[in-house]
Amino acid sequence: MAESSIIEIIDKFTEVSRKFGSSTVDVLKPCNSDDLENIRKLDSVSIPGELHEFLSTLGDVDEDKMAELDLFEPHLVWGMSIIPVQEISEKYNDFAGCGGEENPDYWPLGFLPILEENNSNFIVINCIENSTTYGAVYDMSEGVGCNMVSKSIGAFLSASAEELENGIRVFTGPDFSEIKNFKSYLKDAAPLFGNTPYFSRIGKMDQQIIDW
Repeated sequence: MAESSIIEIIDKFTEVSRKFGSSTVDVLKPCNSDDLENIRKLDSVSIPGELHEFLSTLGDVDEDKMAELDLFEPHLVWGMSIIPVQEISEKYNDFAGCGGEENPDYWPLGFLPILEENNSNFIVINCIENSTTYGAVYDMSEGVGCNMVSKSIGAFLSASAEELENGIRVFTGPDFSEIKNFKSYLKDAAPLFGNTPYFSRIGKMDQQIIDW
């Protein structure tokens, strides 16, 4: 069977999200191409093809629909809200490299934020072109640093759709999702995401695994 394209994966993800109660996918829209080009100019950033398609398709928020549906910072995936493309550059410049010379791997330059929770935890994409994990998806947790969740954004969205289908993560409101069983989450979700480093830290979630 041929591998699904990123567009097909995005379509499947939005279909499943809507089926399981999310209204977030109904307020997202394609981003402005000029805003996407501005991201390309950021220091140490080279946009992978899959990320370009994702941001082009779901990279902005329709504020009128947000107001109509009474949504506030609605969760899209991983319990986080999308960062509109026009705001990504500012977030990147504010936070990437924040570990300084003492801890450059905490949030490396070239790791681009696309999702956030409370302006402290983020989903970031490795946009360092010559990196061995170029294009991979990382959880950037405050006080911990970056740990790989998926090897690509396509794999991330596919696994996130499976989380919903398997009842591992649920939408308890149109704009809010949560893990159904925290005690078994790492074990339950790891196979869906490819048994990546994020899920290998049972009992040591404060550990950062550097693999790039």
